[in-house]
Amino acid sequence: MALDDLYDFAVDYRDVCLTALAETAAGKPDCVYLSPGPPLLDIDVLSTNGCLTVHVGPPTIADTLPLQPAMAPLHRIVSQGEVNLVPFTATIARPSPQVDESGIIYDADASNRVSKQVYSDLWAIWNHVRAAKNAGLLFPPQQREMELQPALPIPQQGGVCGWQITVRVNVYGYAPAGIDAP
Repeated sequence: MALDDLYDFAVDYRDVCLTALAETAAGKPDCVYLSPGPPLLDIDVLSTNGCLTVHVGPPTIADTLPLQPAMAPLHRIVSQGEVNLVPFTATIARPSPQVDESGIIYDADASNRVSKQVYSDLWAIWNHVRAAKNAGLLFPPQQREMELQPALPIPQQGGVCGWQITVRVNVYGYAPAGIDAP
């Protein structure tokens, strides 16, 4: 494992999401990038076919079994080591129908079309991620744990709507130079 692992895993996750979106009616979005944090949703997706971003969230130490006092969080490293879980979040934003200041949608048919698209986006990514992990194509097989978190809808505002789909992955650490492990 190395310093660039998180970046490399983010690229892999982005690529699986792009493959999934290619199968939807709208296809791959025009705007695709890795974001250093949660993406700004004020991009001009209205003139594009949407935007896919992937960002890395804050790592956490997961519980290990058995959960007894010697293995409790913050005490595991002495006898068991740690399990690092790192979240990777894909955000797919598509242009949404315009609403007026009171929140009324101008075109219900357009809203139905966008709803169908963003539901397809979610379902395509969800199933591709699961299948790619099970096939050993996403997050190397030695990264055992992968958890799909509940997808979060992007509220329809600012001309965009869509989803944030997060996976938490067990990412092994690396040995920093000059520090000997006990």
